[in-house]
Amino acid sequence: MGGYSDEELQNQQLPDFQVSMSVLVAEARGDFLNIELILNTEIVKTDLASKTLTSAAGATFKYDVLLITTGSAVIRLPDFGVKGADTKNIFYLREVDDADKLYEVIKSKTNDKAVIVGGGYIGLELSAVLKMNNMDVTMVYPEPWMWAPSSNINNKERTLKLWEDANLLMDEKEVKET
Repeated sequence: MGGYSDEELQNQQLPDFQVSMSVLVAEARGDFLNIELILNTEIVKTDLASKTLTSAAGATFKYDVLLITTGSAVIRLPDFGVKGADTKNIFYLREVDDADKLYEVIKSKTNDKAVIVGGGYIGLELSAVLKMNNMDVTMVYPEPWMWAPSSNINNKERTLKLWEDANLLMDEKEVKET
């Protein structure tokens, strides 16, 4: 995985944030993680001027802050020929410098809307951090469940049950073509 061991990745967190799945499950109650989760959805267009994303099915997502968390290898908007992808409110999270920049933004933003593109461990943990900092969070990724490339349907069911038992809310939606 890009020169990082699983242990190194699992132990990386944003500065001053002590967030992990065990902490979330042990301490979170109520609608602590009311995150809008949109599954099986591929983002095919980004309009940086209007701060919108468009899915393959034509659904549009507005954001104040866009975070792209694609997993073990960072996929950057310029990789797809998107011009202006260096806009100040688009972030990637892979290196310590990325986390430092994101940390400063999180401290300065409240009640904004963030869209996280990517549904792996990093994206899920980042969504929790953003929610804890009073941001409205939507996660969008093409897989049918979180961590899909590295887990199976049984893990999905166990994870969702664990979240439900801890009173964590996950609003699963699928954008369908009409």
